[in-house]
Amino acid sequence: MTSTIRPGEVFASAQDFDQGIRALVPHYDEMLTALSLCVPPTAQRILDLGGGTGNVSLRLLQRFPQAQVILMDYSPAMLAQAQAKLPPAQTTLIAGDFGEWALYPERFPAIEPVDACVSALAIHHLSDNMKGQLFRQILAHLRPGGCFWNADPVVAPHAYSAALYQRVRQACSQAHPLPERGQTQPYGYSAPDQLTTVAKQLDLLQAAGFVGVDVVWQWFGFAIVGGHVPG
Repeated sequence: MTSTIRPGEVFASAQDFDQGIRALVPHYDEMLTALSLCVPPTAQRILDLGGGTGNVSLRLLQRFPQAQVILMDYSPAMLAQAQAKLPPAQTTLIAGDFGEWALYPERFPAIEPVDACVSALAIHHLSDNMKGQLFRQILAHLRPGGCFWNADPVVAPHAYSAALYQRVRQACSQAHPLPERGQTQPYGYSAPDQLTTVAKQLDLLQAAGFVGVDVVWQWFGFAIVGGHVPG
């Protein structure tokens, strides 16, 4: 029987995530490296939203060994994986739904201003309206001059690219065996894929108050977009 899972957990067992996501998402490690390079070397406090099993936070701590990382995720199973791999002295784990945090931050432990915020393969589970609300909340928690970068699957801007993205993803997925997938059910403010285009994300970031918004990395249907807080 297929296990019921929350959006973002992907596989029936959280222990399969790190192996399975690399088969499901081509160039996953390259994407995380690119995401970590977006964070300036001066960053001391970094917020990782939807941090899952801790792969992004781990990559950041490898680049910035003196940094402090705050990881928020609503999956207890994935947080347990993150806790096992991240140094406790440099990591704060927050169990919670970042969609709820976007609307009601007072329900969560206080997060002091951070230098950077990142997210990978998580925010696409929110509706576009909720993405915009989350971007506004992120901006409010960033120091002046800080930055936010999001690595996520994206919708193709037209049918030609949609067919190309699908063909490439199918070809790559067929080349690697996948662990058992779970049956995703909506949870909190997240639902199965609610993808949007790069252009729409850039518009939402600008509307939230970010400046210098950009797409800095893209591989077919996966992209890193973000922006900066005015200094």
